[in-house]
Amino acid sequence: MKELQKKYARVSAEQLLSGLGLVQIYQSLQSAQGLAVSNVDPAYVSTSALEETDELAIKSLQIFCRILGSFGGNLALTLVTFGGVYIAGGIVPRFIEYVKNSDFRSRFDTKGRFSKLVETIPVYIVTEDQPGLIGCAAYLKQEL
Repeated sequence: MKELQKKYARVSAEQLLSGLGLVQIYQSLQSAQGLAVSNVDPAYVSTSALEETDELAIKSLQIFCRILGSFGGNLALTLVTFGGVYIAGGIVPRFIEYVKNSDFRSRFDTKGRFSKLVETIPVYIVTEDQPGLIGCAAYLKQEL
């Protein structure tokens, strides 16, 4: 993502793993190919990729899933999250099947000598719109 390094002093995985991040990946690919950078939204990129109507959108979603897998696996290994990794937010639940069939899991699991450990860690995609409110309500119910 050399194009993003021209724009930002530091490009983090967290910056790319969002709807805006998906758009920035797409725009970086446009720029790298010498194309005019278009003003698109995350829905355009994900829908175009899923419908296979835009090659750059397809490549963008592939890159997004790879970054998500690598970052999620690193996080799982660092925190030893045997209970699993939970992916929440507005973007990933829109293309769960795509994530399942992408390079996400292989990137998640490929951790050298720790691969066998990481392979046992489950990954869940949160589909609830307001998981924080549900958790808060459950906590209040327990306490009251």
